[in-house]
Amino acid sequence: MSDLVACLATPAPFRAWLMCQSASLAVGKTQSPGECPLARFLQAAGYDDVLVGRWELSFQERLFPLPLWASQFTHQIDMLASQGTAIRRRQALHLLQHIGGTLVA
Repeated sequence: MSDLVACLATPAPFRAWLMCQSASLAVGKTQSPGECPLARFLQAAGYDDVLVGRWELSFQERLFPLPLWASQFTHQIDMLASQGTAIRRRQALHLLQHIGGTLVA
């Protein structure tokens, strides 16, 4: 489980994953715990049974708190549009860069 937490310790691995995704395809969906961008990132890292909420993630029926940056990112994604709206790489990168009104390293 420590590897799972380490994947989200900073936004850098998530940002690198986003940069490798096709610009024309969705990287996730709004208000979709198993299909949001962070869930898709973790699934790509081998965590198939993951659900991401506003404050925590669920993996194999265990809850783990999200780091502040990930919680803010998830909230911003979910505020973009109605449930199930596709999120493109450009949108995700833009939100990631400006979480909480500050630039994220």
